[in-house]
Amino acid sequence: MEQPNKITVEMNVAKKYRVKDRVLSQAGALEWPFFFTLTRRIRSVEQTVEELTRETLLKTYAPVAVLVDQRGTIRYVHGHTGLFLEPAQGYAGVNNILKMARKKLRRDLNTTLYQAITRRSAVNSPIIEVRRIKANEALIIRVLPLLKETSAGQKEDFYLVIFEQNPMAETIASKGRGDGVEPVDQELIAINDEITFKKAALTKITVELESSHQDLDLSRNKLHTVKAHLFDAETEFQTLTEKIRQAQKELEILQDELLVSKNELDANQAVEKSIATERLPLRTELDNLKNEMFVASLALQEKEAVLKQFNSPEQPVANEFASIKQEITEPEHSVKAFVTESAPDTTTDEHSSSVTNYQPNPESFNDAPSLNATSETKMGFFSKTEPKPFFKNPGLSFGNEAGLDQVDDTKELVFKDFAEFQTAASHGYRHDSELQSVVIPEGVEIIKRSMFYQCTKLERVIIPSTLKIIEDFAFYGCESLKSINLDSARVLERIGTSAFEGCRSLIQLVIPDAVIEIEEAVFLGCQQLQSVAFMDNSQLETLGSHVFKDCVMISEMILPNQLKHIGISCFYGCDNLTAIHLPDELETLGEYAFYGCNALKKVDFSNNKLLKQPGFSVGFPDGVNL
Repeated sequence: MEQPNKITVEMNVAKKYRVKDRVLSQAGALEWPFFFTLTRRIRSVEQTVEELTRETLLKTYAPVAVLVDQRGTIRYVHGHTGLFLEPAQGYAGVNNILKMARKKLRRDLNTTLYQAITRRSAVNSPIIEVRRIKANEALIIRVLPLLKETSAGQKEDFYLVIFEQNPMAETIASKGRGDGVEPVDQELIAINDEITFKKAALTKITVELESSHQDLDLSRNKLHTVKAHLFDAETEFQTLTEKIRQAQKELEILQDELLVSKNELDANQAVEKSIATERLPLRTELDNLKNEMFVASLALQEKEAVLKQFNSPEQPVANEFASIKQEITEPEHSVKAFVTESAPDTTTDEHSSSVTNYQPNPESFNDAPSLNATSETKMGFFSKTEPKPFFKNPGLSFGNEAGLDQVDDTKELVFKDFAEFQTAASHGYRHDSELQSVVIPEGVEIIKRSMFYQCTKLERVIIPSTLKIIEDFAFYGCESLKSINLDSARVLERIGTSAFEGCRSLIQLVIPDAVIEIEEAVFLGCQQLQSVAFMDNSQLETLGSHVFKDCVMISEMILPNQLKHIGISCFYGCDNLTAIHLPDELETLGEYAFYGCNALKKVDFSNNKLLKQPGFSVGFPDGVNL
């Protein structure tokens, strides 16, 4: 119904009088001018019977359809599409059918439209079941291509998307309206349609099953690959396990051999000690016998000389004394050779005095003192500067022995200068059980490896200010060592491995500030060590493994700020350690560094990231405050 056209008097001034003549006679006397509106109806174009019939059929029987192009853009809509399409989310003006389709229809619509475009022929979708409020409905999407080749005036390809509702119901209804159709045939038709619907559903399930089979094949291939890698890894693991077992067996064999060798060495040392202790009294007795034989031979020679003198009275007296002197001096040369070869450590001043005392006429021997001096020098008579003998002959006494130096009970080793220390360092003082005190002279920079190894009675060591390095095992096993002035060595840089291990009498230590590294097990087993102090400007960077292990008397320790590395089991077994300060610059903290420190309650430590490494155990006891 078209809108009527409105014409006013102001717009048609030329016709106002003609209109007035027609209308005012019927309206009566009216004031002029006035406004009024005239309505004009435009007659609609009459439809033919054919057009009216087509329009009615399309409205009544034609399904809902949408005309789209290849991109899915909607060009024309026929019928009510609210059940199938809805406005798309986004800016206004979105008219793509794929975006506007409802979720239930979007997948089948996309597949059907794509097949129709690629095949360029009509395509029907499988039957789609759509839920409604009262009952479910079946739906088929048909896409009919309207190609530009089939129409002369068409410039592009179009595709008519038809939404056909209840295809089976319409088919049954159309068949039910036919003439001569029995109820049994209708049931068969319904069953056939149901079978067709189920076949379509089965086809859909088959497609999904095939896709699932493909996914399953891919998964199987991946699983086979993973199994192959796992098998290779297990093979490598078994190979490594066998190698480790072989290495363990070899290690056990070596340990057994080492144990056997150690037992043999201990047995040989015990035998050697027993032999040495057995030989000592024999050597002493042998030396005594040799000395007695020497004295007896001298007396016999003197008697022979006297007898010769009495047997030859015709010779002058001076010749007699000269012959006696000659006979006395000749045996001295033979005695010299005997003494130097057999008993260099025996004293001969008693022997020489006995020889000179036996004289027929002492006044005739004017050169007796020189003879005595010569015999003393040739027979190795020791002075105060020469080494003292280890023992004295117990069965001999040849006059006064007050002139000999007595061996002191306390043995102190004092080096005169650097050269004397270097000479002694070449052989060292290992296993010296008499050494009690050592004074090292200025100028010494290095205490050699194992120089005072197992000096069990060493109690005091004075080291110089020039010392730089204490090498490995320098004072190992000095269990009586109580005092050592490390703080006086201001240039000491390194303390070697096990340098003071087993020094269980040490009580306190002061580490100089120049020390950079304390190597492994330096103070291991120092059970009496109570305090270890580091100087304020300490440059210590490394504490090796097992440095303070089993130092059970240490209760508190403040480590220097420059310390960066603490080795494995550094404070292992420090039972009385209650508090410790760890520096902020610490980079590595060895495993089991504080294992067994059961009394530890307080740890000043800010770098907690070292304690969170995977597979890492520092050994702090439960309840310790960080």
